[in-house]
Amino acid sequence: MTAAQVKTRFLIELDAVASGAAPGFTDSEISELVDKAQKDLVLQLAKAKKWVDLYTLIAKIGLEVDDGDYRTKSHLAKLPANYGYYINAYVRVTSTIYNGVSSGAYWANCKEISADIMDRFLPTFYNTPFFKEPVIFFSKATGTLHILIDSYTTLPNGEGNLQLTYVKIPTTFSITSGNTLELPETLHDTVIAMAVEEAVKSLKTAKISTQ
Repeated sequence: MTAAQVKTRFLIELDAVASGAAPGFTDSEISELVDKAQKDLVLQLAKAKKWVDLYTLIAKIGLEVDDGDYRTKSHLAKLPANYGYYINAYVRVTSTIYNGVSSGAYWANCKEISADIMDRFLPTFYNTPFFKEPVIFFSKATGTLHILIDSYTTLPNGEGNLQLTYVKIPTTFSITSGNTLELPETLHDTVIAMAVEEAVKSLKTAKISTQ
């Protein structure tokens, strides 16, 4: 749908349930409601890992790997500005395992963990943990991806040494700017229905507050 078509459908649906109250919403207010609905739906689908439904927002990018904390053998990668939700990641590594002989470089799948359990993967004076797959966690505050490897693995720094597949945050919907919905068109009616539901809630709240 175009931005104008989204607006028309929104007003039709709202009029059907709100007794002609639709004209009270400005283009800016409609845009905000629809944009919120789109982002809420993306969140729902990402949590359910319904990647097929999000195919228009899936991106794959090679990122540069930099050093993190040498004590933890961690590495860092700066996330793209439109990063939304993690799907998978691979890093180019070599490994000695236990035999001391380095393997050839290969692409290792990364396992996502919570930052809360990071300590389980860190070497200590008494323990050198071994984990088959590199692990990653995200810092939303800094927009950084942290990669942890075990003591038997080497992850060289460099451009493209991490391949990240992720769901993008959709561009902000705007009627005046002509920005349309980035979700597949099969989901546009769902977005509009969610936006109308939110609009009806706001109308009810406004009506109650005036009584």
